[in-house]
Amino acid sequence: MRRIGTIKHLMQDGQLQVVDDDVLNIVRKIHADFSERITVYWNDYIAKFTVTETSLDGSTERLIFNVKELDERVLDRLREADQWRGREDPHHMLPETEDFLAAFERSQAQLDEGKDEAFREKQQELKEEFVAYAELDGRGVRAQILVPRALDG
Repeated sequence: MRRIGTIKHLMQDGQLQVVDDDVLNIVRKIHADFSERITVYWNDYIAKFTVTETSLDGSTERLIFNVKELDERVLDRLREADQWRGREDPHHMLPETEDFLAAFERSQAQLDEGKDEAFREKQQELKEEFVAYAELDGRGVRAQILVPRALDG
């Protein structure tokens, strides 16, 4: 797993320990309310708790924030920062079997089909109106239109 450089060096130096449980059960509540992908560390170097998140594919660990005390304020802060509103997979993400370009092209094709259908309907209305005017003289669309070559004669 790829980690932020600071976290990686602190783990190697033994200054960062994973917090599995605490007196107020904050870590347990974080895992229950948000995600198992969130990890809480005690950071000896800055004397604070470091809260991180592992990416969906598990390849990267990102810093969320550092706090002095591990209490209910951490849960409130996570709730305020949670852009996915507690969902493990956000609704705006596409499934693994689908990519953005395919979804965009499918959406665009639907829009284009709707525009084409509206154009065909309008064109059909104009054709019907033209045919109705052509039928007024009784000859229909086969009638000849005489256009003089010059105005003088």
